[in-house]
Amino acid sequence: MEIKILFVDDSEFKCDVCTGAIRRELTKNGGLRDSDIRIYTANDYDSAVEIYEHNLINIVITDRMMPGKDGSALGGDDLVMYLKQRSYKLPNIIVISGMQVDLASNTICSYEREGIQYVVRGSGELADSQILAAKVLNIVRKELSKNGTFKYKNFELTPNTGVIRYEDKTTCISTLQTKLLSVIIEKTLNGSIAEYEEIYNSIYPNEENGYDISAKERIAQIVSSIKKAMELVTENITIKSSRGRGYYVV
Repeated sequence: MEIKILFVDDSEFKCDVCTGAIRRELTKNGGLRDSDIRIYTANDYDSAVEIYEHNLINIVITDRMMPGKDGSALGGDDLVMYLKQRSYKLPNIIVISGMQVDLASNTICSYEREGIQYVVRGSGELADSQILAAKVLNIVRKELSKNGTFKYKNFELTPNTGVIRYEDKTTCISTLQTKLLSVIIEKTLNGSIAEYEEIYNSIYPNEENGYDISAKERIAQIVSSIKKAMELVTENITIKSSRGRGYYVV
């Protein structure tokens, strides 16, 4: 899947710093190839609209304070309004602002109700760009999972087919193994651990006996078989146990 990002800011320097950080984050921690990422940049409302009209954009990131429609200074707000009016389905939107939170609180509340993220600058260019890149990574992970693929670094799982892939190597795992591995990867991507009982309820939703010690042993056996399958495609990614609580991918 190709991820298309539109980054809008009237500062070319900020465009370069932030888009560079986003690309590095998506290739290093998102498992995307450089060729999977296409980033368009614009410096004002009009050029942003022109790019959006001619490309299927997944994520729009816009500065709030920039040249806007009909001489407006809030081009980011103008662009969000355009997207809301023009798009059948809103793309993922992040609005960046240097304004203090208390001055923009009404805007923040309005954006949050509509699922639009709001980032206030202030930590310095490098820190701001890293915060932004992390937010983009989370959006991309959700987009990939919607399209039937879980990605952790360069490791992929396609739940519909049971195919696991690492770079050019692939193999298949069973339906049960796929369900279990999906839970572990998804929890890992969200920064947490897939706990035993949570795994059990996901892969055995209709079992009457419920979770017990024997269920934990069954899960451990399935995890062991998944790890062997993963070793066929890579030695770099595996499943680890977390102090008897559950599992995560590393």
